[in-house]
Amino acid sequence: MTIRVYDDEGTPYEQTIDIRETVHRTEIPYNSTRRAKRKRKDAHALTNGDLPIPLPEHDVVLSLGDVLSSPEEMRDWKLVDWSNDEEEKMSLDAFAWLRIDADIEWICHIDLGMPEWMWAAQLQQDRDVIAQYEVRTFLRLH
Repeated sequence: MTIRVYDDEGTPYEQTIDIRETVHRTEIPYNSTRRAKRKRKDAHALTNGDLPIPLPEHDVVLSLGDVLSSPEEMRDWKLVDWSNDEEEKMSLDAFAWLRIDADIEWICHIDLGMPEWMWAAQLQQDRDVIAQYEVRTFLRLH
């Protein structure tokens, strides 16, 4: 089965694993040298054609549509910002998100325990319709 690991820029790295059991855990070798770049991204960089919203301190926010940021919109849509703990965990992650069997070669159920911010990165950066459907399914169940 193929596992695709995506770095912060959405570049995939493929790893093939041999599955012989019903439940399988594996270590995935991954070059995490790009992780440090997350903090240094240029505020005017474009990713997948989305328009950046420049913020102080070189942060980049990619928008999927209207930005809901007023207190009323945040309350109406039940939106909350990432906590400081979540921000810290995001900065320490070695990759942005991963996909298992992205080419849909296996008939199986995959239970992928990624944190919410990885699902958000997948939705923002992966243009594959199946990847977007996977995020929709995660959001519906959680």
